[in-house]
Amino acid sequence: YFTVRDEAFSEQVDAWLERGVVAEWKGHIVALGEHANLGEPGPRRRLVGVPGMNAMARDLARDLQVETGQAVSDLRRGTRGWHVIRDEDEESGPFDAVIVTLPPAQALPMLKSAPDLARQVRRVRMRPCWAVMAAFAGRVDVDFDGAFVNSGPLSWVARDSSKPGRPQEECWVLHAGPAWSAEQLDSEIVDVERQLLEAFATATGLQQLPIPQHLDAMRWRFAIPEEPLPERSYLDPAAGIGIAGDWCAGPRVEGAWLSGTDLARRLLEQ
Repeated sequence: YFTVRDEAFSEQVDAWLERGVVAEWKGHIVALGEHANLGEPGPRRRLVGVPGMNAMARDLARDLQVETGQAVSDLRRGTRGWHVIRDEDEESGPFDAVIVTLPPAQALPMLKSAPDLARQVRRVRMRPCWAVMAAFAGRVDVDFDGAFVNSGPLSWVARDSSKPGRPQEECWVLHAGPAWSAEQLDSEIVDVERQLLEAFATATGLQQLPIPQHLDAMRWRFAIPEEPLPERSYLDPAAGIGIAGDWCAGPRVEGAWLSGTDLARRLLEQ
């Protein structure tokens, strides 16, 4: 889910709500573990994309020419602008400007022609996250739909099927904390699935979970910035290249939107 703090982002979210791109998730949220007595953490409205979290990106891209499945290996600046080099040494361009929104470790190779931006990117350290999607044969018998987990491997669990627009089969998302994810970064998927399911049962106090019908683990190597950069975006106006991402403005959906719109504004003002 995501939340809204900024006024400009709130206006964007209101437009999404009106068109059904996002909806409010009214699931019951608790805290488990050492600080479980905190109860439901915060009254802030929680929203989700409908039917999935990529709905917002799809909506923003609806009038754009988007090419997917293209592995970019380099950016080269020529006399007429930027050229995007793909793995087969094919290129597109020239382009007046380039925006790089990759995670820092993947952005660095793209910034050989922009050393000032590269210096900013090198300051960011990203922490990983293992996540498991688990679909069960029956209902997980707890009285909440999402929980911040304050002990053990897990940091967050959510009943995905309680969110608007999702299939009704019992399905949970389990997020491991960054420290555990770093320790288990190269573990086998089956081992991660087993350990996080065991941690889920422990955190919920259930003696036995329903039988999993489907398990799917995903490893985000670059999930959370240890410390985001202080500015929302960075631009080399002379070269016509900028960087943006939630590692600039904070690791939230709102942070990514604020960073991207800030860089777009700066480019348009050139």
